[in-house]
Amino acid sequence: MKKNTFFRSPLFWGGLIILALTSSVFLYFNFEKANPMVNLQIAMNRDKALARASELAKQFQLGPANYQQAASFENDSRFQNYTELEGGGLEVFNQVLAKGIYASYQWEVRHFKEKEVNEVTFYFTPSGALYGFTETLSDTLSGNELTADSALQLAS
Repeated sequence: MKKNTFFRSPLFWGGLIILALTSSVFLYFNFEKANPMVNLQIAMNRDKALARASELAKQFQLGPANYQQAASFENDSRFQNYTELEGGGLEVFNQVLAKGIYASYQWEVRHFKEKEVNEVTFYFTPSGALYGFTETLSDTLSGNELTADSALQLAS
C-alpha cells in the first residue's frame, strides 16, 4: 500500500503558509466590517445592581419580604437588530446609546420568593441609573377597596 505523500510535500506547506498569511492580513483590515463593535461603557457591576435594588425595595416597600435576588445583564437584541438592519446601521445604534434615547442594555434585578406571585424587577442602565421597575401583585392581596370615582380622584 502506497503512503500519501501529499501532506509531506513542501509545496503543500508553502501554499498553506501563504494562505494563512493572506487570511491574517485580510482579517486585520476587515475585522471591524465583519464584526462591528458596540460602544458601551458599563459602570455598574452585578454586586452594585443587587445592592441598589435592595435599597429601592426597602425604601419603597416593593416586592416580597425575605426575597431572593437574581440579576442579569440583558440586551434588547430585537431593537438592536432592527436599528442596525433597518434604522441606519451600527452608527445610529451607538448614537441612541450615547444620547440616552433608549437603554438597549440593562441590568435586570428580580426580587422574588418561591411559590409567591408577588415579585418586583428593577431595571438599571449600564451607568447605574434606575431605568424603571415592574411589580407583580397577587390577586388575593388585601388592600383598600375603592370605587371607580374615588380611585380616579386619588390618581389625579
